[in-house]
Amino acid sequence: MKKLYIVFDQIPAKTSGGLLGTYKTLLKVLEKEYNVEIISIFDTSDEAKLIFKNYTIHTISNYKIDNRFYRFFQHLREGNFKKFYKSIISLIYYFMFPVISKQKLKKLINKNDNVIVSCPSAAIFMPSSRPFILEIHGSYDFFWNGNIVRKFQIFLMTKPKLILFRNKSDYAKAKKHMENVSYIYNSCERVQVNRNITKANKIIYIGRISDEKDPIRMLQLASKLKIKYDNFHIDVYGKGPLEEQLSISIKELNLESHVTLRGYVEDKSIYQKYSFLLMTSKTEGFPLTIIEAKANGIPVISTMWGDAVGEAVSQGNTGYYANNDDDLVNYMLQLLTDNKKLEQFSKNSLVDYEKYSIDALRKNWLDVLDNYKK
Repeated sequence: MKKLYIVFDQIPAKTSGGLLGTYKTLLKVLEKEYNVEIISIFDTSDEAKLIFKNYTIHTISNYKIDNRFYRFFQHLREGNFKKFYKSIISLIYYFMFPVISKQKLKKLINKNDNVIVSCPSAAIFMPSSRPFILEIHGSYDFFWNGNIVRKFQIFLMTKPKLILFRNKSDYAKAKKHMENVSYIYNSCERVQVNRNITKANKIIYIGRISDEKDPIRMLQLASKLKIKYDNFHIDVYGKGPLEEQLSISIKELNLESHVTLRGYVEDKSIYQKYSFLLMTSKTEGFPLTIIEAKANGIPVISTMWGDAVGEAVSQGNTGYYANNDDDLVNYMLQLLTDNKKLEQFSKNSLVDYEKYSIDALRKNWLDVLDNYKK
């Protein structure tokens, strides 16, 4: 059986969001054709390793790095000297380690093995003699037009044989400036849809509770919706650095009876308990949550997180997207009060899921893995 390595700079925690969901699905899709092994450049928690407990895991460095070391100024301003010290040590170690890592990976990976690298940060540690696929789970602009840290990662990374984006729009942008690029949509397994679940004007918000997902804006939308229509409830699923701030803001905005923090959830059929998915992200590659919503027959109301939003959400067919708060509130109001429209959007979402199906994912990935070295 052919061997496939998936390379992380550090295996992320199970609560990290769509990245892990993407790879858990991919492993299931490819396990009959490939012997998959995991590489973590830096050590990670035992809990994170359990996610891949059925696979061989190679840890290149035993040091548990703080891979958000670029926040050292923030730690210093906050007077958190322990985190500041950890960030500085991690920064130095991070930029010294590629020389060692490349030698170790050259011994571990054979030239005929296939390799998928999960992000530009991990690609920094790859030897140039081992052809690999680089996946971009964020948007093209997030990295190539992003802040100095992201641009520096792109500058330092070993050149991949193929760069895979999550959507057609980013692929089109990248194709103007580089060769050997393509795209594959995210996917998730279909679930059994139960149409008898009572939804009672419930809205689901799911994802990492972090700045790029902009959960504070979700609360602002809830406040504006409350003025027009009081009969709704938003359940927030996820973990992240803004949890405490979000909890405080819920109280400050008097939204305790309208918004509840539910923590992390693994059950992907949970969407079916809700009328629609609300997304307020600032930037995305191609959100797995939208695909999961489609698999459950759930419409989406979303901010315009990137040029690919129109690929993910069919305007007026499987949901709505807008950047203006008033428009978003009005769209929410429509789906909360028009049951016929909600039911039609739900049916349309199930049909739309087919182009993101597991079968499509398997076909596309097998084709890429067979041909990317050519």
